[in-house]
Amino acid sequence: MDKHATCLLALLVVSVAAAGGALAQSSGGDVRGELPPNNVDVSLGRQEVKQRVADHLGIKPAEVPLSVQVPETVAREVCGMEELSATEATRSCTATVFTPALAEAAANATR
Repeated sequence: MDKHATCLLALLVVSVAAAGGALAQSSGGDVRGELPPNNVDVSLGRQEVKQRVADHLGIKPAEVPLSVQVPETVAREVCGMEELSATEATRSCTATVFTPALAEAAANATR
């Protein structure tokens, strides 16, 4: 094989590998930005909420995940929002209130 053909073959291999990786990511439905229907990515960044979740689960605050995925009804309750836009590509909010359902989602995320 000449040098030009070798370069083209290498480019083809890299392109196929990249396309395969992108396909594997998009088919999972679990990659950030592709939440299951009616789920919302809720940030547990507020210290008081994180502390209550940790206390409820009997773990250290550092062991609480940074965010969890919860049903929209839970997200509205913990984020203090009446409605979340269904048209946004990534539906997310920051928890301002503790609920046992939020703690359960954090427990499931750490398993």
